[in-house]
Amino acid sequence: MPYRLRLPRDSAARGFRAGGLGLDDCERRRAVHSGTSSTGLGRFNSSRRSHYGRVVVDSPFTEFARTTLGSGLVIGASVVVFAGTLFWAGQRGRTDRWRLVVAGGIGTTFIALLNVVLGSAGMWRSTDYTLSVAVLGSFLLFTTAMLTWTVVFYRWLWRRRSGRIVSALLLGLVAVLTAVGDEFALARGYIAFGGGYAVWMDAVVAVAIFIVSVLAYELPRRRRA
Repeated sequence: MPYRLRLPRDSAARGFRAGGLGLDDCERRRAVHSGTSSTGLGRFNSSRRSHYGRVVVDSPFTEFARTTLGSGLVIGASVVVFAGTLFWAGQRGRTDRWRLVVAGGIGTTFIALLNVVLGSAGMWRSTDYTLSVAVLGSFLLFTTAMLTWTVVFYRWLWRRRSGRIVSALLLGLVAVLTAVGDEFALARGYIAFGGGYAVWMDAVVAVAIFIVSVLAYELPRRRRA
């Protein structure tokens, strides 16, 4: 679920640890010595690897983002991508481009709200929530830029003869890829769902994020027309 920003929660109250949820230090050391640490791609015993279980571990990306080098690269790359998008939007005579950036920002705000609501309710679980505030904030910048370019692509595609059909097919592809990615992450304990939340719901949410971003651009534009 590449769109999930994992806003931070109270780690003490939730029982988070650096490498997982609900694992104390002794248990984590035992996992490392037995070859079942998070670097082993979630090789916990089957009773603890349920797709909807309570234990989650760091993905390789999350482990990397916890390091000084990793966090610096993630933050730096996000700032560069976002700054490049702002530079593109600020070109003379192209004030309409700022509306695209605003639409991307609205889509990112929607994602952030989803994380606050579903994360707090325990429906979305991930150790990404325990990353530093700076890294999590950089996700917001990167996501805003990516959604901005998604709306740009939508505008280009919509002008084509078969734009509507291709757009529908691409949304279907987004749903499929989200489901496949979720199953991969769930099987390895990188994420977990709770409260009745299911993979198909996440696929619908992924599609909704793109639709919200496009509508955030299209509705104001049509009112002005």
